[in-house]
Amino acid sequence: MWILALEAILALSLFIFLVWWTLPRKKNKPLEQLDNNKDEKK
Repeated sequence: MWILALEAILALSLFIFLVWWTLPRKKNKPLEQLDNNKDEKK
């Protein structure tokens, strides 16, 4: 029975990790915009 619980926990954690990994990252967008602005000025 504990094997089923362990497998369920692993599946849930993997699902949560995949959802988190595929979410758009808002913190990196300003950095990308700054890099793009630097490239345009050159």
